[in-house]
Amino acid sequence: MPFQFPAENLRVNANVRGGELQVEVLGEVGTLLATSDTTTGDLLDGTVSWQGEALAGLAGKTVSLRFRLRGGSLYSYWLTD
Repeated sequence: MPFQFPAENLRVNANVRGGELQVEVLGEVGTLLATSDTTTGDLLDGTVSWQGEALAGLAGKTVSLRFRLRGGSLYSYWLTD
């Protein structure tokens, strides 16, 4: 579901030991705006890092998130400043 991107950091609670998690930020028409680095491990409060520029330039834009998960579990995610 699209939403206005309010913050600079994406945090996750995920268990991806033996697997991997990657997140994509998509624009209003589905265009790829940002891709995260691959995340692994058991993360209670893990910060998602991004390839290229930080997410600050996306603040206020309408976006969707796409989570790509292989061999793990994503429990929750949240956005912070």
